[in-house]
Amino acid sequence: MIALEALSDEIDDDDDSTFITVKLDNGREVDVGRESWEMNEYVFDSKSKSLDFKKVGSCTQFPIKLAWAITCHNSQGLTLKKMNVDIGRGFFAHGQAYVFSRASTLEGLHLSKPLSINDLNKHIDSRVKGQIALFTNSRFKPIRDLT
Repeated sequence: MIALEALSDEIDDDDDSTFITVKLDNGREVDVGRESWEMNEYVFDSKSKSLDFKKVGSCTQFPIKLAWAITCHNSQGLTLKKMNVDIGRGFFAHGQAYVFSRASTLEGLHLSKPLSINDLNKHIDSRVKGQIALFTNSRFKPIRDLT
C-alpha cells in the first residue's frame, strides 16, 4: 500500500489529459491522470438474435481513494502499511483488538495513547476467557518437550 502525502494544488482543467501530482510516503512524486469507466447494459436484439451492449452512463475521475479514517469492521481483510489506531476511551466491544493485526509491521502501527491492560480486559468474550483458563490451568502438561 502506498500512502498519499500531498496533492498538487495546480490542476489544469482544460482537457481530458488533466493530471494531478501526488507525493507518496516514500518521497516520490507521480502524476495521476483521469480514468474513464463506462456503464453498459446488455440488450437483446430480437431481429438479429444477438446480445449487444448499450452505454447507459460513464464516469471520469482521478483513481485515488481517500482514507481519512475507517472503522475496525472496515479494516477486516486489509493489510495496512501505516495505521494510527485511536483507542479513545477504550474498546467498546469484544474483538476490536483484532485491528492491530491489520498492520503489516510494528513500525507502521501507531496508537493515539498508550495501551493499558484495562483497555484489553474491558471487553473479553467469556468464551475466550474460558479457553485462556483451560490453557493456563496447571493440570494441562505438554505431551513432549519441544525444546
